[in-house]
Amino acid sequence: MNFQLLKGKFTLEEIKQLNPLVLALIGDAVYEVFIRTYLVEKNRGLNVHKVHVKTVSYVKAKAQSEYMKIIIDDLEDDEMAIF
Repeated sequence: MNFQLLKGKFTLEEIKQLNPLVLALIGDAVYEVFIRTYLVEKNRGLNVHKVHVKTVSYVKAKAQSEYMKIIIDDLEDDEMAIF
């Protein structure tokens, strides 16, 4: 996976000026692709429907909220400002 796709496209100042909801939209999409890739890699026998159902269980808002409770104390100040 090419995680360098957007590297250098935005300055730090430009990123700080983006609406946090835009960042969330992009972040959710990236997170979903990551989860789907992980699930397919670890469960090669799953059919498409089961991959989808498992993915949804990880990426839905309630699940993300639970994950945030776990990592919130580890966030940097700039991350907390967006959160």
